[in-house]
Amino acid sequence: MRRIVFLLPLMLCACAIRSGRQISEADIQKIEKGKTTKQEIIQLFGQPFTTSQGTSGETWAYQFTDAGYDTPIGVVGNETRQQMLSISFQGEIVRDYTWSNSNIHGSKHPLGI
Repeated sequence: MRRIVFLLPLMLCACAIRSGRQISEADIQKIEKGKTTKQEIIQLFGQPFTTSQGTSGETWAYQFTDAGYDTPIGVVGNETRQQMLSISFQGEIVRDYTWSNSNIHGSKHPLGI
């Protein structure tokens, strides 16, 4: 009986897994190819999640994930939001960038119930 009492709050809880810093679409619109500097990017988004160096220059990546499980037992579902921003530089200036913002709807409770 004590096990059931202990597990019940876990099965009813709202759970969430977050990684990274949320990326604002208003900040994305401030990026100007051929003009925005690395320092301005750091001011807008902070330090990058990852960096890589290629033959055509440096690339910085930013990522935000919010996997929320907010449904009680008996009602199964979840939603994951993922934002990804990749910025390529030529020297100190933004050469190009790609941005994606997606919501993925699922149907499995994190506890497998």
